Amino acid sequence: MAIEKFIFGNGDIYEGDVCNGKPHGKGKYSWAHGNVYDGDWVNGKKHGTGKFTWNNGDIYEGDFFEGEMNGNGKMIYADGRIEEGNWTDGKFAG
Repeated sequence: MAIEKFIFGNGDIYEGDVCNGKPHGKGKYSWAHGNVYDGDWVNGKKHGTGKFTWNNGDIYEGDFFEGEMNGNGKMIYADGRIEEGNWTDGKFAG
């Protein structure tokens, strides 16, 4: 694996571990519109533990599986609400 930095034509930026041309390992992806994911990657998908910050101020920290919030995690909404517990396919399950 190599640590690389990619700047895409649309303004997105990825900096981190790469394998076979895809994010794999630890890395940070910053979308041009302001969302940011910093965490584990497997074959180009968010997978493992990480932190996703939306451009509206919402923050999720926890487990990801195949690109979705899955497993144990905590969502802190910009308005102060908190959902903590199990997540399935990107949705809070309790």
